[in-house]
Order: sequence, then C-alpha cells, then structure tokens
Amino acid sequence: MVKAHFFSDKLSLILFFGQRWHLGFCNESYLPTSRGFDSFYGYMGHGEDYFWHTNEKYMLYDFFNNDKLDFSASGTYSTVCIPTS
Repeated sequence: MVKAHFFSDKLSLILFFGQRWHLGFCNESYLPTSRGFDSFYGYMGHGEDYFWHTNEKYMLYDFFNNDKLDFSASGTYSTVCIPTS
C-alpha cells in the first residue's frame, strides 16, 4: 500500500506496508523499514492466528509495528488492526 500526501506545492510520499512481510526477518537489513518502507504494521512470518497473532506451529507472537512486537494488537482481528486505505 502506498500513500501520497500533498502539502502546499511539495509532494511528500509516505511508503507504508501493512499485512504480511514474509520476505525474511532473520537480519535487521531484511526488515521492511530497512528495505525502503517508512513504516510497517503486521506479520513477519506465516501461519498466524488472525485474532491472537500467534504462529500456529510454534505458538510465538508475530505482530509488529515497524521493528517492534506490538502486543496491544492481541485479541483484535487483523482486519481491524491493519488500515485498508
């Protein structure tokens, strides 16, 4: 998702990625905010429960706000957490 905001005569482009990254997170250089996105909100891995945000196989919490775990999202459906526009 790309959002563009206009301020006076200057263009300000804000790159936001929300949903599932799934492109690697074993190293900080692989994180979305290290790959050109200004912000990230969502899952890094796969197989998450959409309410508790835990990985189904390992039962590890997997819901991030940028590069930090966001435990405040636990108990809220992903469709409510992640902005759609």
